[in-house]
Amino acid sequence: MRELVKDPAYPSYADINRAHRQIGRLTNWNFLRKSSTALLAFKASTSSYTLDMSGMRRLTALRLRKTTGQQEWVLLQEVPRHLFESKVLDNRGSDGTDQENAPEFFYLEGGPVATILVAPTPDAAYSVRTEYIANLVAIDQDHDPQTPEDYDDVIGYLAAGLILERTGDEAKIALGDRYNSRALSEFDKLVADVHPNRTESLDRSLMTWMR
Repeated sequence: MRELVKDPAYPSYADINRAHRQIGRLTNWNFLRKSSTALLAFKASTSSYTLDMSGMRRLTALRLRKTTGQQEWVLLQEVPRHLFESKVLDNRGSDGTDQENAPEFFYLEGGPVATILVAPTPDAAYSVRTEYIANLVAIDQDHDPQTPEDYDDVIGYLAAGLILERTGDEAKIALGDRYNSRALSEFDKLVADVHPNRTESLDRSLMTWMR
């Protein structure tokens, strides 16, 4: 970036972080999509769980791994509180006990350490894949950009454009516009390169009808 703005001593990370945030907003934070099977797991006869969301910008999905058949990952449906209560009652017997089965719905009570309520109450132990948008970490001497390394120059061009647009010099402003255009032209490629695939539960065994 210093080379682009012709200032080898430019001291601040402020515009680099502005560029980093702008890339996040324009790409819907796609490069911060994460998934983990270590954050949450369901246990039999337990309907309430804690989830550490301190490193999350937003929870995007919970997927339960079935214990039968192909053990595929199944998306749980998030519902508001009043609908969640009705789902609980739908699975509650006349004697007041919950009928246990594979969970289908969840309700999130937010906070740094959130509470996840699920219905029906699990009838067995289930693996859970937590999908989320991670928090954006500020770039400095100790923290690199969270975009892929191949796109570091995109941040540089965008930051340089932000700096040059404030100079009041028409030639430098025009150069900054070219830098911005060059950076923006890379966004679709960036999103395509970092978007997670959904092939984890595919059965790749040879089908007899294809032989």
